[in-house]
Amino acid sequence: MCKIEQLNIILSQSKCEAIVFQIPLVHKHFERYSHHELMKGTLTLFAVLITYQGYAQMGSVKNKSLQYQNRAWKEYQAHKFETAVILLDSSIALDSSRPTPFILKSEALWFKNRFAEAAAAYEKWIRIEVATDSSILLVGAYVHLGMLYDKAGMFNPAKKAYNKAITTYENGIYQPRKNFQREEEVEYVIAFGLSGDSTSWKSKLEILIEKYKLVDLRKLKESSRSELLEKRFAPYMLNGD
Repeated sequence: MCKIEQLNIILSQSKCEAIVFQIPLVHKHFERYSHHELMKGTLTLFAVLITYQGYAQMGSVKNKSLQYQNRAWKEYQAHKFETAVILLDSSIALDSSRPTPFILKSEALWFKNRFAEAAAAYEKWIRIEVATDSSILLVGAYVHLGMLYDKAGMFNPAKKAYNKAITTYENGIYQPRKNFQREEEVEYVIAFGLSGDSTSWKSKLEILIEKYKLVDLRKLKESSRSELLEKRFAPYMLNGD
C-alpha cells in the first residue's frame, strides 16, 4: 500500500472530509508528480491533519473543563462547597486559562473559612482578568484580596494588596468602568484604613463623605483596623457566618 493510500485511511478515520476528497485526485495523477513533490504534498497533508487533531483535542479538553465548572456551580448553589472545590480543581487542571473557575473556587473556600487558599485562588483570578483586558474593578479587587489575606492572619501579603489598590488608583493609568468611579474611590480610601495608615484614612474619608454625601461612612471613621476589616468583609459571608 502506498503512502497516499495510508494517509487516505488516516484522514477518513479523522472525518476530515474536505481533505479526504482531495486524496483520490492526488492518487489518480500519481505518475505526474516527482518523488519530492509527492513527499512535500504528503507532509503538508500530515501537517493539516495534526493541526486539525490538535484543535479537536484542545476543544474537547476545554469542553470537559467547562463541564466540571458547570457541575461545580450546581454544588456551589446547593452550598456544597467542598464538593464544588474538588470539581473546580478538575476544571482548572484541564484548562487554567479561564477566570470563572478561580473566582468560584475562591468564594467556595472563603465560605468555608479557608481564607489563605481563597486568597491564592482570588489572586489568580485577578491575574487572568488583567491579562485578558477585562473590565474588572481593579481597586476593589485588590482591596478584597487584601481582606482575604487579612482574614487568614497574613498581614504582609494583605498590606501588599492594599498598597496595590492605592497605587493602582493613583497612577492614572487605570480607568474604572463608567458609573463605577465612586465605588472605586471608596475602595481606594478604605485601603488606607485597612493598611493601617490611620492619618490618611481619616483625612481622605472625611473628604469622601463630603464629596458624595456618604454619611453612613462616618461611623467607620473611629473604627480600629480590625473592626474595619470585619465590617467591610461581613457582606461577603453567608448569613449566619
